[in-house]
Amino acid sequence: MLTIFIIYSNDRKQQLDVTVSCLREMAGYSHCQKVLCVDGIANINIPDFEIANVKRTNKFFNWSDAWKAGVSAARFNNLLYLDSDRVLPKNYLTQVYENLEDDKFIYSKLLIRLKEFYPLNVVKAIRDNPYQHSSLWMVDSRLPHPPNLSVLSVGKNPMSGNTAFTRATWLKTGGIDNSFEGWGFPDTEYYLRTWKMGMKFNTIDCVELHLQHEYGVSTSRFQLMSLWNAFKLATKFNMKLNQEFQSRMDHHKLTTELMNKFKNLDTFLKHTEKGNAVKLL
Repeated sequence: MLTIFIIYSNDRKQQLDVTVSCLREMAGYSHCQKVLCVDGIANINIPDFEIANVKRTNKFFNWSDAWKAGVSAARFNNLLYLDSDRVLPKNYLTQVYENLEDDKFIYSKLLIRLKEFYPLNVVKAIRDNPYQHSSLWMVDSRLPHPPNLSVLSVGKNPMSGNTAFTRATWLKTGGIDNSFEGWGFPDTEYYLRTWKMGMKFNTIDCVELHLQHEYGVSTSRFQLMSLWNAFKLATKFNMKLNQEFQSRMDHHKLTTELMNKFKNLDTFLKHTEKGNAVKLL
């Protein structure tokens, strides 16, 4: 048996409606436990889904806490994490269940990003025949596998939006580092760490759809959160930042020494967003 847990924020209701509608057409869906892990308090009630409201420990969304809520609610030992903006082939659940084992993470071979938020019937048409509708999407790039452990770059990875694993694997790997807050890189950290532990990563030969959506924060704040988490991750694994992140640091007149003085994401954002108004002690 399989537990599906979906991570959801209240600004993604349109995407969630499409994702769930497509899930209901998948073989094996009726036999799965379904859990919706909500950032805050849910603004939606979905038949068949249990709701796990995830209270923020601090002021920012915490991806680790959302995963923990899903695993904690799971009644089965085989788990599938999904973001609320993902659509997979009708036979995907069956293939996951047939291929999943301990010390292994499973994800799709190809991830594509839809260019617009399309109606449900269009999404289903793309799902069923993606290459007949290639003008409606673009490839959503992933980090290389095996990963580059020298330079940290931007990109999706096996933990980004659609990942199957067992409870034993979760416990063995210690779960996700909850010191990463806001947007960016807790998934990359988990990918790099579990890869270094010797976990296996297998793909199902299929196309996964990433639905178009806006973010709940401004582009500038999103980029700053990503920079903060990228710096944390690069420091943790002794990696260099790629040129994009280095340019962001230069733009904000940030040095490694200065970055190390910030106590948390909140103080970092106050410093960078308010003209360096926060005095560092």
